[in-house]
Amino acid sequence: MSSEQWATVERSRLTNAIHIKLLTILPELQAMAQEGIADNLDARCVAVFERLLSEAEYLERSIKAELNGHVMRGKWG
Repeated sequence: MSSEQWATVERSRLTNAIHIKLLTILPELQAMAQEGIADNLDARCVAVFERLLSEAEYLERSIKAELNGHVMRGKWG
């Protein structure tokens, strides 16, 4: 690995670690959203929980795609 490639890997470690941490938190948020939807206190609460569930699913897919791109572009190691 060249020094430039190594620098890219080193530079990407913080962001990659944040992405990984988010991937561990998002399933918890999804579970909480599903719990809130099931509780069904009122329509506005359900709407918030449905939005959370939708956004968490979107973010999970987005993060996985971004990390795949990092691997493909040598920003992982």
